[in-house]
Amino acid sequence: KNIVAVVMNCNGIEVMDLGVMVAAEDIVNKAVECNADFVALSGLITPSLEEMCNVARMMQQRGLKIPLLVGGATTSALHTAVKIAPCYDGLVVHTRDAAALPLVVQKLGDDKLCHAETKRIKDEQEALRQSFVGEGHLYTLQEAREKAAVVPYKEPVAPLSEGVFTFDIPLDEVRELVNWKAFVAAWGIEASMGAIGNVKGCGHCQAQWLAAVPTEKMPQATQAMQLIKDANRLLDYMARTKPADGLRARVGIFKVDVSDEDIHVMSPFPVVIPVLRRQAADNGGNTPALSDYIGNYLGVFVVTAGRKLEDMAVKHREDGDEYRSLLCQTVAHRLAEAATEWAHRYVATTLWGYADDIAAPAPGIRPAIGYPSMPDQGIVHVLDRILDYEEFGIDVSEHGSLYPTASTTGLILPNPDSRYFSVGTIGVDQRKDYARRRGLTLDQLSVFLP
Repeated sequence: KNIVAVVMNCNGIEVMDLGVMVAAEDIVNKAVECNADFVALSGLITPSLEEMCNVARMMQQRGLKIPLLVGGATTSALHTAVKIAPCYDGLVVHTRDAAALPLVVQKLGDDKLCHAETKRIKDEQEALRQSFVGEGHLYTLQEAREKAAVVPYKEPVAPLSEGVFTFDIPLDEVRELVNWKAFVAAWGIEASMGAIGNVKGCGHCQAQWLAAVPTEKMPQATQAMQLIKDANRLLDYMARTKPADGLRARVGIFKVDVSDEDIHVMSPFPVVIPVLRRQAADNGGNTPALSDYIGNYLGVFVVTAGRKLEDMAVKHREDGDEYRSLLCQTVAHRLAEAATEWAHRYVATTLWGYADDIAAPAPGIRPAIGYPSMPDQGIVHVLDRILDYEEFGIDVSEHGSLYPTASTTGLILPNPDSRYFSVGTIGVDQRKDYARRRGLTLDQLSVFLP
């Protein structure tokens, strides 16, 4: 969201940033008060999707006609077309990234282009809705269970240690795992330009890389080089200052029992982690659930980049230095992802012992809460009973978002045959069953699982 503000401002578009977790009523009231030309929403976690629908409904009730722009990690063109757009007679536009926004705004703000652009977007959304309705058959929950893939489960060795473990993560090793392609992509630069971050050696080596870049991509390449150079200077600073609350992880490894889509964690934390099953056949004709890949043990984790970089981002922003503020934020998020990869390898080789080489990616998967195979953000509150986020130094909102935001949490499945997948559309029968297992009403569940 902050990157959006910077990109828009650089294109001469005034942005009024209301902050995070703002009530729908406050957003709409402010739009009316300042006679806004657009309302823009960013969704980082799954509950944001339902809030976007609430904003759209309230804009409809207030008689607004201005475009509603939505974007962020949890959003998609399909969800926008199927769930959000029907709530508002005005135009709802899904924007994939910050770099695309100025052109969208310019077209919709131009009297000569607006009508054609609006028609194009609405026609595309209608086509998405029709394709969604016509998608493959949804099995009943019982049918989906019967059609679940038979996983040739390879039980890893019993964990070397069981229980909860908290440990620091070495910055010098994590730096080698930073995904520079994702880093530059967050700035609206073509991801391939991030390859410069992995060029080791002298300036001559970097110059050779730059010389091989096509002429038309040279501006992006030079921007990527400067961004990564500044990011590495920031990482050097972090290495020198060694903040007390730097890169850290907390991991739990427990014996479990699995019953359909329920993962029962044994003592000393007798909790049930419910997961969802895909009800439409995937490309292989299967209807997987994460529980299919679990044998006798499960790992759970939370990893954070700490508060230092986020505090620095706030300070730079207060000082009017948006660039430094965004640099701190994007570096923090890449560090958190890289630290999660390092922690996964450490668990596999040192705590659990089902892998030998910490320099190689760990077998199995580590699905994060809120992502396609485990879309219910509310599961954060279930894992909180095991990992105790607050004691670890992480605040949790009622909707399951984490602060510092440069933090990750989820499950560790060592089964080498496990894979990532999307649960997709949930049938009414499974939604009711899942609400029961979560101890929620359907209305309460809709906050976490739109």
